[in-house]
Amino acid sequence: MKFDVTRVIEELSSKRYPLFVSERHLQVAFILKAKELYPDYEYIPEYVYKEEKDHHIDLMVSNNNGDRIAFEFKYIVAGGKIKVPGDNEYELRNHSAVDIRRYQCVKDISRLEKYVESGTLKCKKGYFILITNMHLFWDGSKEDSVAADFDIKDNSTLNKGLHKPKESTSFSIQYKKFETNNDYKIKYKDYAKTDGKCGLFKYLCVEVKK
Repeated sequence: MKFDVTRVIEELSSKRYPLFVSERHLQVAFILKAKELYPDYEYIPEYVYKEEKDHHIDLMVSNNNGDRIAFEFKYIVAGGKIKVPGDNEYELRNHSAVDIRRYQCVKDISRLEKYVESGTLKCKKGYFILITNMHLFWDGSKEDSVAADFDIKDNSTLNKGLHKPKESTSFSIQYKKFETNNDYKIKYKDYAKTDGKCGLFKYLCVEVKK
């Protein structure tokens, strides 16, 4: 059976408690739901392999045919209360520094490209999954933002080529330029809705192939 990533995410979305207290919680929930839907696959979190250096992949999924799929996850949220299993309320910690978060997201996509191109890993494809309630992700950044080159707003294209911070800024000193090898269509979908100012959660799923 073909592994359908969108199906896993939408099954999580339809649960009574679709949200998470942390990125690790998201990863665990994804694995449990995927294993329920696709029990014939093997799921290895924090997969490590050595090439030029040690690489830690959030999740590696494989089947008996040796097909491998690499995953990188991001759960980036504005602070607020959410309900979690057991009728508990949880106060999410606010993730600030949106420019840095965007950079990390695009960096994950670039990293996935290296995984699917690796002769050692033999990955068939990779997926970058972001769940967020921060509207600045889907609304986009200002054109003069220090991280405008890492913008992943809704209905846009992340173009292949060199991505770099605005020059002569503290951001450019700390965060280095890198490349992506393909164009990626950016499309957010509704994930969940809760009360409060930042109650709308959306998800972005980017498929990376050779």
